[in-house]
Amino acid sequence: MCFGAKSLPMLSTFCLDPNVEHLPNPANMDSLMDLILLCIIGVLINVLDFRTYTYCATYAREEMSKFEKEQLSEFDYNGLSLSERQACQYVCGLALRMLQWIDDHYCVKDAEGQIVHAFTFNCLFTYVEALRTYMKEADEWEDISSTPNCTLVFLNNQIESLFPSHSPLGVIHSQVAGSIVQINHLLPKTKKYTVTESKKPKKPSSRISLKEAMLLGETVADRGFKEGLKTNFAIEGMSFILEI
Repeated sequence: MCFGAKSLPMLSTFCLDPNVEHLPNPANMDSLMDLILLCIIGVLINVLDFRTYTYCATYAREEMSKFEKEQLSEFDYNGLSLSERQACQYVCGLALRMLQWIDDHYCVKDAEGQIVHAFTFNCLFTYVEALRTYMKEADEWEDISSTPNCTLVFLNNQIESLFPSHSPLGVIHSQVAGSIVQINHLLPKTKKYTVTESKKPKKPSSRISLKEAMLLGETVADRGFKEGLKTNFAIEGMSFILEI
C-alpha cells in the first residue's frame, strides 16, 4: 500500500516507460479494478481483522465477558496493539488518498457509455454492503462459522466508526447508497466498463505525510481508544474486577 501510494504519479507513464511495467495500469479496466480492490482492503483493514472483535486478553475463539464487551464498546479496546492500530490507521489514510486520486484522474463509463461518478467509492461501499449481507446470513445459518464476537452489531459499529454520517465519507456513502448494487452484479458488469484518463496525473508538490495519512485514516473508534488511554480505560461507575 505504501509503495502504491508513492507510485501514483508514475502510473500514467505505464505505456511510455518500461521501468514501471510492474505497476498497475489505471487506463486498463482489469488493472484499475485490481488497484481499487487493494485500496478497499486498505480502507477496511480494521473491519476485516478478526482481532478488532476480540478483547486484548481474549483468544479469538473465546466468548467475551460482559466487562470485556463494555471495554470494547466504550473504548474499542481490542486485540490490536497500539502500534498495530497506528499502522492500520496509516494504511487506511493512504488507501483513501489513492481512491480519491483515481477518481480525480480517471473517468469510468458503463456499457452504455454513461459516466459512473465516484466509481471507486461505489466499489468501496458495495463491498461494505456485501460484508453486512454476509453477516446477516451468518446470523441466520448455524453452519457458518466466524470469530464468535464478530456479530452484525459490532461489524456495523466498526463501519459507522469508519464512515460517520457527518464526515465527507459518510456524505458520499449516503449519496451513493441508492445506487449500490449487489456485489455479484457489479463485478461482471465492470468487464464491459471502460476507463480513460480524465486529467493528466501530476506529481503532487509533496507526498502525503505520515501525519496527514494518520489524520485521514483516523476513525471514531481510534479517537475513543485515545480517550481510553488517558483514563487507563476506566469506565465510570465500574471497577476493574474481571469476571471469573
